[in-house]
Amino acid sequence: MSGSVDLQIGVGPLEHFYREAGRRSGSDRSLRLDRISAGPHALDTVVDLAAGGREGRAVVVGDRTEILRDGVAVKRWVAQAFRDAGFDVELVVIGGEDELHTTPEHVTEVRTRLRHDDTVVVVGSGTIVDITKHAVLALEESGPSSDVVLTAVQTANSVCAFTSGLTVLTSDGVKRTVPSRLVDRLLLDTTLLSQAPRDYTLGGIGDAAVSASSIADYRLAHLLGQGRWEPLAWDVVEPGRELFLGGAPAWADPGVAGAERLGLDLAACGLAMTFAGESAPLSGLEHVTSHMLDMAAGYRGRLVGNHGSQCGLATALVLIAFEVLLDEVDLQSVDLDARAVDRDAEELSVRTAFEHLDADGATWRECWSDYSTKLDAWRAGASTIRDFQASWPAHRDDLRRYLVPADEYMRALAVAGHPLSWSDVPPGIGEDEARWAFENARLMRKRVSVADVLYFAGVWSTSFVDRIFDRFHEICDEIAA
Repeated sequence: MSGSVDLQIGVGPLEHFYREAGRRSGSDRSLRLDRISAGPHALDTVVDLAAGGREGRAVVVGDRTEILRDGVAVKRWVAQAFRDAGFDVELVVIGGEDELHTTPEHVTEVRTRLRHDDTVVVVGSGTIVDITKHAVLALEESGPSSDVVLTAVQTANSVCAFTSGLTVLTSDGVKRTVPSRLVDRLLLDTTLLSQAPRDYTLGGIGDAAVSASSIADYRLAHLLGQGRWEPLAWDVVEPGRELFLGGAPAWADPGVAGAERLGLDLAACGLAMTFAGESAPLSGLEHVTSHMLDMAAGYRGRLVGNHGSQCGLATALVLIAFEVLLDEVDLQSVDLDARAVDRDAEELSVRTAFEHLDADGATWRECWSDYSTKLDAWRAGASTIRDFQASWPAHRDDLRRYLVPADEYMRALAVAGHPLSWSDVPPGIGEDEARWAFENARLMRKRVSVADVLYFAGVWSTSFVDRIFDRFHEICDEIAA
């Protein structure tokens, strides 16, 4: 492990963490998140943490999921704790019987319940936190000047959204990441987290583990001139990644110790994205594959799957694809421009991949909007891409630094108790769905990944994806033996 251990996020005030981040960057990198409270009884500190001496009105936001801690309903408990402290409390519960999504309508629903001097506490998992973050941002952007303090009570170690200054919004059935607002405080009650459904925790393991490949996708885009590189993002996630790949016992611990370790690692992932100003460091091809599966869920007539676990398994596929790129493909001998120039053929590919998902074509048109942007940027960057090809041996060595062998990664997943089969990802993902999602994920988003490079190199195809899945199953068999 490198000197990145100095950037390992901890419990309490974050001054040291930001000071070290600033030292490495040569500029102030302090963020509005100023404290993380964690421990078996951290919930008892919620009023002091969130209010910090403030008075007036507290708004507690949650969805309709009943969340219990030792049999006690958490949202109502938090609301009562603020009432007992003398606050005027409004409990805002949104959503219905259907699964909640981060839509503009839900953001507006929360926004209309907020005032400019509220103490806001959001209690729940990633979706309701994203909705509330964006609602507070909308309030602050509406003026006059606001004095909102936003605290997240994380109820499951499911995603890294809690410390991300970004939000995933769903529009026309397609998920897009947009700038949002960071929370001011984060509360990790490890008793509550350890009592969350185990599937949620395994999803969180998958969501944190994606750095095994996503950082390489992020680096690859930068080397191609198709994205920027924030070194801090790598420095922040590296310590947790090394612990995971090393089979640290905390990753498999279902108790309070494991809950704190995973909670802090997820927090580090969220901050890595915040420092980068985009989700790219922790959202490469594996995340697009998961979003593809979510898009197809309604068409398939099933519930949306566990996002983190979908990402965790897709990461293994991405690692295998990177192994082929680095070990077998000579990028100096191929034409990386040939396919990008035929926009009609590419548009047809997008339409063919997505037009069955809805009746009005909104999904494929939304995907084409992003993918065509990627094609335009690829063609505009032709000179930089040719330079990349000329220096391919050096870039290949550089990329290896940010990757791990697929079999090593999958063994770490197994040690942590994460499923290694798509059918074991709740509510059960068919492998035919996973193959469709992985093969066509590059057609959904404007961000460049290893799939684009392999496609433009003439390698990516249905038979190539079959080969990736064959290797995936081979590794699974080796682990089971």
